[in-house]
Amino acid sequence: MQITAGGETLTLTDYNIQETENQATGACTISINATVSSSSLGGSVTVTTEVALTGVEAFDADYGRITCVGAGNTSVTVIVVDSVNVQLEVDLNGDGITDETAFCSLG
Repeated sequence: MQITAGGETLTLTDYNIQETENQATGACTISINATVSSSSLGGSVTVTTEVALTGVEAFDADYGRITCVGAGNTSVTVIVVDSVNVQLEVDLNGDGITDETAFCSLG
């Protein structure tokens, strides 16, 4: 699948998106696994859901874990702490060890 916007083309390959929703409670889960490539990225990034994002209603995750791996096996892991906070674990040199950790508030 290709998406072109602003003169940039993103290519999505090997993608799998799984979503469940409980109509009675609004509780939902989503898992996304894919590879995104683009010339502006200088290659590709593989996105892997390690722990499904869960929450109530779409785009209101309160739990989950997603890792994005790029060139040289460098990565960033996004850990959903609660509905407004995430923890980022960054591996700058691709050795599998977290080099930097940051906490971000989305609210």
